[in-house]
Amino acid sequence: MQRLFQKKSRKGRMGLFILALPFLIVYFLLFARPLGKETRIQSEWLINLDNPEKDGQGMVAASDKDRIYPFSMGQEPGDYFGYFRGDGKPVLVKKIAEEGKIPYRVTISRQGFIYYPLTYSDLVFYDRTGAQKRIYHKTGPGFPFLSRDGNRFFMIKTDLSGLKELDNNGSVLWHADVPSWISSISYNRKNIICGSGDGTVSLFDTEGNLLSSFSLQKSDIDCIYGTALSAENDVFAGISGAGPQYLFVGKINGQEKPLSELIRLDSDFRREVRMRFSHDGSLLFFEGNRAINIYNLRSKRLTTISLPGDVRALAYADSTNTLTVVGGQNNVYEIMVVKPENTVLFKDYFSGQKIFLYTEDRRIFLGVDHQLIRLDVLEE
Repeated sequence: MQRLFQKKSRKGRMGLFILALPFLIVYFLLFARPLGKETRIQSEWLINLDNPEKDGQGMVAASDKDRIYPFSMGQEPGDYFGYFRGDGKPVLVKKIAEEGKIPYRVTISRQGFIYYPLTYSDLVFYDRTGAQKRIYHKTGPGFPFLSRDGNRFFMIKTDLSGLKELDNNGSVLWHADVPSWISSISYNRKNIICGSGDGTVSLFDTEGNLLSSFSLQKSDIDCIYGTALSAENDVFAGISGAGPQYLFVGKINGQEKPLSELIRLDSDFRREVRMRFSHDGSLLFFEGNRAINIYNLRSKRLTTISLPGDVRALAYADSTNTLTVVGGQNNVYEIMVVKPENTVLFKDYFSGQKIFLYTEDRRIFLGVDHQLIRLDVLEE
């Protein structure tokens, strides 16, 4: 039997709560467990996505009934996506389908989602209940994606050579091209950063004007494998090249080629690398070689925390200054909650294939295959 969470009392006795699910998936719910003198993790509820009619509500604050979160477990046929309330009540649960050998995809935001086949003439936007709200006619071929808040709608060209932004009527607000194919893209309220397959980094404003463009061609393979923009302070970062691989960090300052720090890494990824900033831009989190890296932009210190395999998901909560990361291999994963100073608050293991992770305030929402679990970070 596979195990998700395991609890040990202070007296050394083991308490297990076993939840049987179809297809040989067995998880243990994580109960409140001490994490030092002041901090602990407590499970609030679990939603079984195979049977979402079964209410997943737990003992949570009444205000959580008004907070709705999107989730997506992947883009393959049979993968779940939809919305749930903070109190554990499912709002919408759908599966990616494949009709007539035409695969479908989804791009999801807090306000709603676009569910579309790879060959389409119109795109339909649905709200969080699954009701059709508007249709985008003749947007042209491409890959749509929504910003997380749902206020922005982008389209990437089918050959990945550029992108555009559309308004709610489907009219093009702006469009921009890149020197090569887009290998990574990130955005905030003010800017967009695109990494290209030839090692070029392009920075655009919200109207599609090119702020700067520069190349990082210092490796055997020239490609930008990851990008990130901070919500504040106009700081950007990325992963460049392979053989060797570099981290670059800089600030948007109006220069055509802004100066950036360049740090050689021991990783050699040939795929997009997961990375993100803390809200204020003082910390950068990114994948390492079977590790999660934390780079402090103020002290210029790079901290590495080992994992049993590659990073599958990471999320940072500014309100608690905690990083939650999931990493592993062969469908066996470790979930870890840490402080940036490398203080491990919690660590446990589980088995699965599809992973979803999101944090907000003191809440950790973890999705594993057919389950969604809410964990709360408590300080007492």
